[in-house]
Order: sequence, then structure tokens, then C-alpha cells
Amino acid sequence: MKNIIITFIYSLSLTFAIAQEGEKNVWRVSYMKPKAGMVDQFEKGLKDHVEKHHGSGEWPEYHFQVISGPNFGSYMKFTGPHSWKSFDDRVRSQADVNHSKKHLNPYTEWGNSSPAFWVYSEELSYKPSQWKLAHLSYNYTAPGTGNEYIEVLKSNKKVKVTNKSNDPHEIYKIVSGQNPDTWVWAYPMEKMEDMSATSGISGGGSGAAEEVLGKSESDRINKIYKKIVKSRMREVIRFRADLSTPAGDN
Repeated sequence: MKNIIITFIYSLSLTFAIAQEGEKNVWRVSYMKPKAGMVDQFEKGLKDHVEKHHGSGEWPEYHFQVISGPNFGSYMKFTGPHSWKSFDDRVRSQADVNHSKKHLNPYTEWGNSSPAFWVYSEELSYKPSQWKLAHLSYNYTAPGTGNEYIEVLKSNKKVKVTNKSNDPHEIYKIVSGQNPDTWVWAYPMEKMEDMSATSGISGGGSGAAEEVLGKSESDRINKIYKKIVKSRMREVIRFRADLSTPAGDN
């Protein structure tokens, strides 16, 4: 598991398997928004906070800057990978709390907004890779449709595996938070040019799906998707290594 943590820090692949008890497979994700005109002070405070309280042997934190979408201008905090038990065992120091109050809160419009727990599925993901940037697509599904949605995810992966696609994706289930019944597709990117593979502008994957699954099965999966996905939201995030727990420290 040490290797998974190091891999995440350097390659930024949020990699864990869904829900085996005791396995380090859970990430806590939240947003922070600096006050207007105070981005520099906020980043200075966050950098200092991570260096003092989230370094070697401490609770790791990885921060991303949101560069598109409704949360533009905010920062995403990922802490993990953890087991569920890790959250029971963690004791946050008073010094950590006090530092946040003094060096972050004065410059933060809102912090830890709607924290959520994400669980990653290795089974449903395809070629996890580097996260210098990531294009995140949130699929808000109807309650009770998890098994049907997994059919969609498995079919998508089957098409990519069969065609030996070069386009990676990672799948996360939000299991608690403001929008529980949400699945996140994360498309790792090296540069903004890689958006061309995830924007949907370049043409359909429906033809590829029909070739692999057959038209009847492809149509069935498409109908499931349209029936259970209520809406979507997309955002692009950029990793901020300077504001994150450094490689090899955990």
C-alpha cells in the first residue's frame, strides 16, 4: 500500500479497490474557496499548513486547483488512501486545528464544503495513469440504480479493452456527501490538449460500442444510461504539488 501512496503523489492516480474492509481504498474529498483578492494569502497559509501538519508520518493532503466548472476558483482537497478504520483512529492535533484557524480561515470564504467520501473501483477503471490534470465527469444517478449503472461501466471498459484504447479513465463512487448516488469518471491528463479525448466533440464511441457489443446490446446499454442518469457536471482540476504532501513522506 506504501507503493500506492507514492504512485498517487507522483502519478496522481487515485487508485483503490471498492470496499473490502480494512483495505486502504477511501478518499475524503472537499472544496475550499479563497476570499476575493486573498488567493496569495490563502495559498501561503495552505502551503505552511501542509508543511507543518501534513508531512512525514502525518495525515496526507493533496490539493488541486479547479480551473473550470461551477467550482471554478476553489481548491479540491483529497486525503487518502485510507481504510474506513483510519477515520476512526485519526486524532487531529490541537496544533493542526489552531494553525488552520490562524493561517487559513481568515482568507477562506468557505472551507471543507460538503465533504464527501469517494471509493475507487479498479474493476471498472481502465489504465489508471498520471494526474497532472484531470477532467472529472460527475454522473448523478437515480437512487437504487447502482447495479444497472455498473452494467454501463463494465460495458464501457469492455469496449476499451477490446479496442486496446489509449484513453484511460478511473471510476469512483461517492458513497456519502451532498450527492450520494453519484459516480465520478476521472480522465487523467498530462496537458490540456488531452481534453480532445474526453470532450465528446471528436465523434462518438457508439460505433466502437456496436462493433464490440453488437447493435442490440449497445442500444440496451445506452437506454439504461439515459434512464438512470439524471444529470451531469464536469470540471477540470490541476494538481498543486507545492500545496500538497510531498512524495515519499507517507
